[in-house]
Amino acid sequence: MIIPLAPVFVGIAIGTVPLEPNTRPTAAELRDTVVRTHQILQATHKARRTRTTSPAPPDPAHLAAQDDYDVLHYTLDLQIRPSAPARYIDGSVAIALEPTGPTLDRVVLDLSGRLHVAAVERGDGSPAGFTHSNGELAVDIDPPLLAGQIDTLQVTYSGSPVAFDFEGFEIYRFHTPPVVWTISEPSFARDWWPCKDRPDDKATVDVLITMDDRYTVASNGLLEDITPNADGTFTHHWRTRYLLPPYLVAFTATNFVILEDQYDLVEGGTLPLYYYTWPESENRAARDVAGVPDMLRIFETDYFPYPFAAEKYGHMETPIPGAMEHTTMTSYGTWLYSGDRRNDPVVAHELSHHWWGDDVTCGTWDDIWLNEGFATYSEAIWAEGMWGYDAYLDYMLALAEPSFPGPIYAPNGTFNSTVYQKGAWILHMLRGILGREELLQILRHWGTEYGDQSPVTADFIALVEDDVEHSMGWFFNPWLYYEGRPSYRYGVRIGHDGDTRSKIDLEISQTQNGVSLYVMPITVRVEMANGDRQDVVVWNTQPHQRLEIEVEGRAVAVTPDPEHYILADFQLAQWTGIEAQ
Repeated sequence: MIIPLAPVFVGIAIGTVPLEPNTRPTAAELRDTVVRTHQILQATHKARRTRTTSPAPPDPAHLAAQDDYDVLHYTLDLQIRPSAPARYIDGSVAIALEPTGPTLDRVVLDLSGRLHVAAVERGDGSPAGFTHSNGELAVDIDPPLLAGQIDTLQVTYSGSPVAFDFEGFEIYRFHTPPVVWTISEPSFARDWWPCKDRPDDKATVDVLITMDDRYTVASNGLLEDITPNADGTFTHHWRTRYLLPPYLVAFTATNFVILEDQYDLVEGGTLPLYYYTWPESENRAARDVAGVPDMLRIFETDYFPYPFAAEKYGHMETPIPGAMEHTTMTSYGTWLYSGDRRNDPVVAHELSHHWWGDDVTCGTWDDIWLNEGFATYSEAIWAEGMWGYDAYLDYMLALAEPSFPGPIYAPNGTFNSTVYQKGAWILHMLRGILGREELLQILRHWGTEYGDQSPVTADFIALVEDDVEHSMGWFFNPWLYYEGRPSYRYGVRIGHDGDTRSKIDLEISQTQNGVSLYVMPITVRVEMANGDRQDVVVWNTQPHQRLEIEVEGRAVAVTPDPEHYILADFQLAQWTGIEAQ
C-alpha cells in the first residue's frame, strides 16, 4: 500500500493565524508566517530525502554525450491504468532533436530501469538499435544526423514507475478515485518518461494522457481537446508552446472540479486562471486562490509581464505536503487549502517561479539559488506590494536565520535554507547597496537576457557587473561561495563642536569564523538631538577598522545597518582605540 502523506506535516504550524490581506501584519506575525511558509516549501523535498536516495550524479561521459544534441519537442502519449500495478503506464514519447555538432550517431537519454522499452523508431518509421541499462537509454543513429538536420525518435515503453518514495510518478489511494500525480524535481522525470533529464535543455511539450472516464487530467499549457475512445477511456491532450525543462513537465488526474477566474494583464488581454480542485476542497480553494490576481499584478509591475501570457496560470490539487511550480499549472498540496488564505506566501512563491525558475531556469542544480532564492525574495516583494516597505523589511528580517549550512552555490543540500533564505538575502543586500529600482532593473534585464534559457551563477554576476559598470567580486565571492555570515562588534564615540557639528568615531571589527573579511558598505544612522536623523554610508574594508564621520548638528546616538540590509549581527562593544584608517 502507499503510505499516506499527511504525516509529513508533523512540526508544521498548520494552526497559525492567517494574515489579513487588508491589514498590515506585525513583525511577529510575519515571522510566524515565514517560518511556516518555509517549512511547507521544503516539506516535499525533505520527505523525498527521508524516503529515498537521490540519483548518483551522472558521470562526465554521460553528460558529454547528451551535449551532442538539443531537444526541440517532446510528445508524451501515455495510457495510465491506476488499477494495474504491474503496468501502470503504456505508451510512447516522441523526441524531436537536432545535433549540436557536425554529426550525431548516438543519442543518450535518461530512463529508469523499472520501465521496459519495447522499441525505438526514427521519424521515417525505421527501427533504431538501442541499449537500456543503469538508467541510460542509448539509441544508435544510423545513418548519422548532420548539422542542421532534425529527426524524431519515438520510444515505446511500459511498466510501473511507482517506487513508493515520493518522487517521479505516484498514485494516492486515500482518495476516490485515486489521485495519479507526478513531481520530477530535480531529476525524477526519468522515473516515468524517457528524456534528457537536465534543467539546461528546454523544449516545447505535448502531453496526452488516456484514462478511464472517472478522471479529469490537468497539465502544462492549454487543453487542446478531450477525445472519447472506443474502450470507454478519454484522452486529454495538453500542449505548451513555451520551452520547459523535463522537471517542470507534470500532470495530475482525479475527479477534479474546475474553478475559473481571469486576470487583466498589464500589457492588455486577459489571462485565464484555472484551479483543478478536489470536490471536497472546492469551497476552501475558492477562497484561497482569491489573492492570485493581486500577486500577478505585483510581479508584473515590479518584474516584467507574466512570461506565459498566451496560455494560463492555475493549480492542480495534489497530495503533496508542499507545492511545486510546474509551468502554468502549479501542483498545490491539498492540505494547504485552509479557506482563510493563511498560505498566501506559498502561493506567491510558486507563482513567482514562473519568472524565476520556469522562464529563467537555473543551468545546473548547483545554481538552484537562481530559482529558489529569487522566489523566496519574491515573497518579500509580494509583502511589500500588499502592505508597504516596513512589511518588506520585516519579512526579510524573518528570513535571516542565525546560521546557514554550506555555501549558496553548489549547496550541501539542494533544497536547504541556505538556498532559499540566504539566497534571497543576496538580492536584498544588492538592493541595500544599489537601491530598489536599480535592483529591479537588474532583474528585468536578467529576464530579458535569459528568458527561455538556463543561465548559471556566473552569468548573473556578469550581468550585474555589466549593469553597474564595475566589478562585484568583493560582494559575490564570500557570500555565494563560502559558508557563514559576518559578525560585527562595534564601538562608538561622539564628540561635539557645540550644537552645530558632531564628530563620530566608529570602530568595526569582524569576529566571525570562516571568511575573514566581508567587504561591505554599511549604512550608519545618526540620531540628532532635535529628533532628526542622518544616514551616512561607510565602507568596511578591513577586519578591524576605525572610521570617522562628521555630521551637521548635535548627534546623540549611532546605529549601524538600521534597516537590516546586511545578513549579519551587530553587537555594541567597548571602545578599544583602533587607529583610524
